[in-house]
Amino acid sequence: VSQSRYKWQGLEKMNLIGMQNDPSLLRSKLCHDAFREAGVFSAQTAFTRLYINGEYMGVYQIQEHLDEEFCKLYFDQQGDGNLYKCTYPATLAYLGTNPDLYKFANWGTRHYDLKTNEWRDDYSDLARLIAVINTTAVSNLPCELPKVFDVHTYLKTMAIDVLTGNWDNYIYNKNNFYLYHHRAIVTG
Repeated sequence: VSQSRYKWQGLEKMNLIGMQNDPSLLRSKLCHDAFREAGVFSAQTAFTRLYINGEYMGVYQIQEHLDEEFCKLYFDQQGDGNLYKCTYPATLAYLGTNPDLYKFANWGTRHYDLKTNEWRDDYSDLARLIAVINTTAVSNLPCELPKVFDVHTYLKTMAIDVLTGNWDNYIYNKNNFYLYHHRAIVTG
């Protein structure tokens, strides 16, 4: 059974962000813009006045949804790699070689939540990445890590996170970050 996908101005999905913790309403947009300016893939954003049934609800940020369409647009034209939404405590700690060990969940959500290819439910790529990070000798990491991870983009991402004061990421809270396995470049 094929599903028809409805799009509005090229978007299949978008997120409305209330920004209740930011009276300026600018922080998130400026951060996304900084990532994009530095060449790091980040959601496109804009502002909108939201009305529901004619009632004004306030100013919201519209944010591009991170899914297979996002991956297709920014990574590899197929968008067929695994995209993981990582939430606390996504520590990238080594649990073993069995990919199923990384499917653990609290509060009903996996900490490494597969957002694409859910039907495959294959965490082999994540298990391999975590194994390389945790079991490779430090002297071999400069050779082995780039085979499974885009180190250059990660360092740019972390630099922007530090400069913008973003603590809700891997290096601080082990929360709210994404990992994408780009099948065309990284194999395993």
